[in-house]
Amino acid sequence: MQPALLRRPPAACFRFYFHAVCALVASALCLGAASVVVGEEPAPSDALLKLAPADAGVILTIDHLREQSQAIVGSLLSQDVQRLPAIKAWLDSDKVRDFLRSREQIEGFFQASFNQIRDEIFGDAVVLALRLPTDKAADPAEARGVLILKARDPKLLERLVELINSTQKQNGEIAELSERKRGETVYHTREFHPGDAHLPESFVIFADGTFAFSNAESLIHEVIDRKTAQLAPASASVADLASFRSMSARLPSRAVARLFFEPRLARRLLGNLPAPASADDRTMMAMVEQYVGGLDYVGAALVVREQEIKLQAVQAFQPDKFRELAGSWITSLTAERSGSRLFAVPTSTAALASLNVDFPSLYRLLLGFVPEADQPKIAKLETLADGLFLGLGVRRRVLPALGPRVVAYLEPPDFSPPKNDALPRGFPFPVVVAAEIDEEAGRNATREGGSATVADALDNALNTLLAALSLDEKRVPASAHIEIRDVSGAGVKSLSTPYPFAYAVDRPGRRVVLGTSADAVTRYLDAGADPKAGTRFRAIQAAAFPDCASYVCLDLAAIHGLAVQHRDRLIDAAAKKQKRPAADVGHDLDQVLGLVQLFDAAFLAARVDVKNATLEHTIGLLPRPTAALR
Repeated sequence: MQPALLRRPPAACFRFYFHAVCALVASALCLGAASVVVGEEPAPSDALLKLAPADAGVILTIDHLREQSQAIVGSLLSQDVQRLPAIKAWLDSDKVRDFLRSREQIEGFFQASFNQIRDEIFGDAVVLALRLPTDKAADPAEARGVLILKARDPKLLERLVELINSTQKQNGEIAELSERKRGETVYHTREFHPGDAHLPESFVIFADGTFAFSNAESLIHEVIDRKTAQLAPASASVADLASFRSMSARLPSRAVARLFFEPRLARRLLGNLPAPASADDRTMMAMVEQYVGGLDYVGAALVVREQEIKLQAVQAFQPDKFRELAGSWITSLTAERSGSRLFAVPTSTAALASLNVDFPSLYRLLLGFVPEADQPKIAKLETLADGLFLGLGVRRRVLPALGPRVVAYLEPPDFSPPKNDALPRGFPFPVVVAAEIDEEAGRNATREGGSATVADALDNALNTLLAALSLDEKRVPASAHIEIRDVSGAGVKSLSTPYPFAYAVDRPGRRVVLGTSADAVTRYLDAGADPKAGTRFRAIQAAAFPDCASYVCLDLAAIHGLAVQHRDRLIDAAAKKQKRPAADVGHDLDQVLGLVQLFDAAFLAARVDVKNATLEHTIGLLPRPTAALR
């Protein structure tokens, strides 16, 4: 008797196969999320990339699913996730039970378990290559793709392919399954009924388990030609491209998945946009086109292991185009100066950002966004600014002397203000921003000396600003005046009445410091004498992004501890603000805290490699076992 699955109408069968394949791939990817990255070695998919077309616009590779699925069983993070109340409730839900029942039906149809299919067919390597139309007038629906994989059990693969084809042929989903030859190699084509929206599909299975499937017969021909070398391939493979090989070498080969993107499609999409109507829009579009036009290749990789989870993206530029971009706004890494106290942040810091900023280039970039009608005002404003900066000049001396290192950080809010049961109004976290002062850089930029220093100019300008703020009668009483505290040889200046602005020009520490309160600036200056200041974030940087000088890092362990300590206060304040029951708010907060407690830190890091004309960005999480860094 024919199984019930095979007696379904064609449309139902098609949906079943579609969902079956989706479930299979999703299962494989989920299990792959616990991969263990070992020593760098060529990825199994590298051999399959030699069969993929060179003009593929997007390429996705998945490697080592077999090892990844085995690693997930012993993954501490996986065990912790499964213990979360929300996940446990989801695993016990009707949706999951329905999925498990469907999985059993699918396994019965395939006559093989999901684990067996995952390990024996998808376990080594999978490549998906998409050939995207790059002609300006081409329809995106004309995109064609090829799926290539290497099965460890070719007989299992052949049996599953034969089962699917015979079932769909019996149910009328495909009109014809024909056998064809390319040279001495046999391949098959699945043709659909007239009027069906499906393109004909072709596939080939080689004796070593290599399988290729495509909605373009020509792509299968190319795979056969490259694999057998019986006929000269119509075009080179993507692995033959120097730009692709260079990008592939910059991504970790033991990644869960790698994604490669050739930027011709992005340039085509930009070319299809309507012409900007205004001069300001044209300026913006020109900058975007310059950036995208300079790209050579873009790649990304997802890496998951016990000590970190990260998504790494690399943008490779054409060297000459990169030099043009670098000369306008990209600054390379610089080593921290000896004796610098810029990164000596208080031990209470919850989040830290380190930036490498070329202030003169940034200023020129921002001027490009000023409307054309307002451009004549720039010179007048700079003349006023020159007066505030003791005649040193914003462009000539001040901006060249600032940076390039800039640090910004957040501290926990004061949860116990006197006679106040609510959280502070506005943004409750004290914020401090500090930038280096390099007097020699400012002098070298103009080849001028003089008695006034950039530190003096900054102090004069900020003191004038503070005096102007004291005239704000709507927020500051008439009796308000500037107060000065002497902290570690620097004067911390603020208004005598609470106001979210204070500053210090720390001449011994060669830095200018801005903060939302005098107390916050004071704590930062005092931290310079604390040997533990900044050690937490230096340890995180060493573990996760040692070669990146620009980054944003959240101390999730500290944030979690703070939230747990003040849980009732947070719930009460949020319930009042959102006008929700405290029990509901508490439930939501506990769900978030349950997830946060699994991780030690989160980060976003960037690195500029001027020599190799690349930009690298990494976003990631450090699982809680790295709490030993504390």
